[in-house]
Amino acid sequence: MNNKLAGIHFLLFTFTVFFGLPGRAQTVTLQEVLSMAKEQSPAALQAKKAFEYSEWSYKAYRAGNLPQVNLGGTLPDLNRSITSITQNDGTDVFRRRSQATSSMNLSLDQQIAPTGTRVFVGSQLDRIDVINDSTVTSYLANPVTIGFTQPLMGFNSRRWDNRIEPLRYAIAKQSYLSAMEDISATACRLFFNLLMAEVSLQTAQANKGSNDTLFRISQGRYQLGKIAENDLLQMQLNVMKSQNEVAQTELDVVSTNAQLRAYLGLAGDEVMQLAIPTDVPLMEVDENKARDLARQNNSERSSLELEALQAERSLAQVKGNNGFSGNLTASYGLVQSAGDLEGVYANPLDQQRLQLGISVPLLDWGQGRSRIKAAEALEEQVRSRTTQEIDGIDRNIGILVRQLKVNRENLDLTSKADSIASRSHEVTVQRYLIGRISITDLNIALSEKDRARKAYIGSLEAYWLSLYALRKVTLFDFEKGVAIE
Repeated sequence: MNNKLAGIHFLLFTFTVFFGLPGRAQTVTLQEVLSMAKEQSPAALQAKKAFEYSEWSYKAYRAGNLPQVNLGGTLPDLNRSITSITQNDGTDVFRRRSQATSSMNLSLDQQIAPTGTRVFVGSQLDRIDVINDSTVTSYLANPVTIGFTQPLMGFNSRRWDNRIEPLRYAIAKQSYLSAMEDISATACRLFFNLLMAEVSLQTAQANKGSNDTLFRISQGRYQLGKIAENDLLQMQLNVMKSQNEVAQTELDVVSTNAQLRAYLGLAGDEVMQLAIPTDVPLMEVDENKARDLARQNNSERSSLELEALQAERSLAQVKGNNGFSGNLTASYGLVQSAGDLEGVYANPLDQQRLQLGISVPLLDWGQGRSRIKAAEALEEQVRSRTTQEIDGIDRNIGILVRQLKVNRENLDLTSKADSIASRSHEVTVQRYLIGRISITDLNIALSEKDRARKAYIGSLEAYWLSLYALRKVTLFDFEKGVAIE
């Protein structure tokens, strides 16, 4: 009868430890931890700020493609000095001069990216006040001036910016989403570190309660001469080991809990009670589809493509700056001068300007050719390296898909093994209580139960981490079948 009561006591203790007493703190799920990590963790805030910087930089680039309106002027420029003044006969004499100049101009500029042409429209008004015994004022007005500047066979930076900047912004978005998946993976790993510690503590507490009960039973059986002294000592040793294991696992819970709370940005040191994930998204992932998604969305791959494009840009810039180049500027406008504002805008005269500037290197002792060859070699080196690394990313996709499949299969096996080991331990305890097996068999069953539970938790972690690794490189939610936004 005592043995039966002891067995019931053991089962009740195990149930209490593993399933909790009424009023226990509400458990936190994996998805709740991942949501907190993405919303409030310091890592998430840093990722958001980095993306905001890229977003504003891209907006500044796009604004550069729009017409630019500028207002400038000098109000006023006062000059009282003795300067050299050319006389009517061509001689120079020093004279004291006092004058104030003012100017105001308004311009509208537009850059045409495909050709590099700059089109401008402007208006300007200048005023000069000569200050002597009496002040003489004169005005010069350019009511409107229209013109353009066209580079000839030079390097067109705006055209290259239009290829590079959208790609750079796309990479910024991909990098942000990849960072969010990294944050999820890190939070997932810390979640399972704490979960493993909590499960180990629960197991250690259950084992301690079981060993205490079995030790008391063994003392009674030893007094009746049913077991040897060696079995009793072994059981006492198990009690001591379980006490030490409880103390160590309690420390592990405190440590891993502090790490998780710090990563999530949570204050305080209250231990988070975690729930073992049961809603595991088990799905089949097509390797070809995953590879195609990575080619579209992978930030590392896009960064390599950007690096190759920047090398092409550098080569084009070197070629453009080491050969024939020129600038054609043409403008047409109106101009008039007068002593007052009313007259300066009356009957304006037309003015035209045409300027062609060229630059042709005649003898540079091979300097330009050497720069071009160096840029070509660098561009080929970058293209070769980036192609190799892109191929490596494609191969890694296949490895990640197969790893996810293996981890899913391993999760099924460890789940079944956990159930079997737990049931086997219960049966073994009952057989030990009725004297059918030795203490050695009981210890083996206990160890198998603990290993099976830890293996199951470990396989859960491995599956979730492999899932987030695949999500990161594809930016695709395979569970819902939609792109990650």
